[in-house]
This record gives sequence, C-alpha cells and structure tokens, in this order.
Amino acid sequence: MGYLLHSDEFTFRFNRRNSRSRGKLFLRLAEQAGNQITLIGQQGRITVAFEVLGDALTLTGAGGSLVLNRVREEAGPGSVRPEMAGKWCWVSVVNAQQGARTSNQCFVLDPNGSYTYAGQSDSYNPYGGATSQTADSGTWTATETTLTAHSRLKGTIVFTLDKRNHPKTGDPMLVLDGQAFVTYYRHAPW
Repeated sequence: MGYLLHSDEFTFRFNRRNSRSRGKLFLRLAEQAGNQITLIGQQGRITVAFEVLGDALTLTGAGGSLVLNRVREEAGPGSVRPEMAGKWCWVSVVNAQQGARTSNQCFVLDPNGSYTYAGQSDSYNPYGGATSQTADSGTWTATETTLTAHSRLKGTIVFTLDKRNHPKTGDPMLVLDGQAFVTYYRHAPW
C-alpha cells in the first residue's frame, strides 16, 4: 500500500492489489493519459493534471494545486497518539420480518496508552432471543498506518489504520482493518 499525506493532515491510501509494482503501473497509465488523473466521488468526476517529484504528488486543476507527500510505513512499535484518545464505536441495527438484531462495539483509547473494549450483540424474533457480550483491555500504540493492541486475552494484534471523517456528519473515524469506528464524544475532525 502507498500512503500520501496532505499538509493539512489528510491521508490518502492506495491499495496495491497484490501487484509488486502497482505504483509504477499507475504512473505509466497516468503518463499515457497525458499526466492526468480522473477523480470520481459522490459529487461527480474531475480530471486533474499531476506531477510526481520524488515523494511529492502535485494535483493541479481549475481551483489550484494540491501537494501530497508520501508517508513511509513506520516500522517498530509506534507510540501513543494523543489525538486518537477517546471513545470510538461501531453500531449496526437490522430490523427484518418480526425480528431484529443490534450489534455494537466500542473501545476507549486512553492517553496513558491503555485501552478497554466492549461489544454486545442482541437478536430477537417471535420465538425468543439471544444476547452475547465480549470485553477486553490492554495497552495500545499507533503509527501513521497501524494500530497495535496488546490484548490481555488475545496477545498482540496489529490493525491497519486509516483516519477519516464521516462523509455525512464530518465526525472523525478510526478505520481498523476496513471497519469504521466513529467518535462517541465530540472530537475535532481530522
């Protein structure tokens, strides 16, 4: 995976899709298209010119230029990142034909490097219901691209980490292995 960081702390991640030279392939295809990239989003698509100089990618369009700098994946244990401290939750509610299922998972990253985790799942239908709960605690550290949990129950677990803002509310999210956890308390956007 490649990571690019904008000076305002926006991180863009590009998945290599199991190719050993995906970055070079991207550059070749873009050069064949006249050094242009088409960006597609909810508001539509836009084609911008690009230039790569060392670890900097400059995108230029009608509104001006944007410079993204490559972030090297950090090796080692990382550190406690104070900006990530807080409570983060994932919630799912499904109602279907006389039944329902709710699930939630929340974890609290403390600024002292400890964490707590709690999860619950409830399922109900006309014939009964079931509830399950899980809980864990331990210590945590993070790099720009990973979050490492030293769990009391499961040992060391390394998650891929992406910091994003919710597309509708703008609330900050921690995306761990592709699963988005939204801030539980008021937290400034990334």
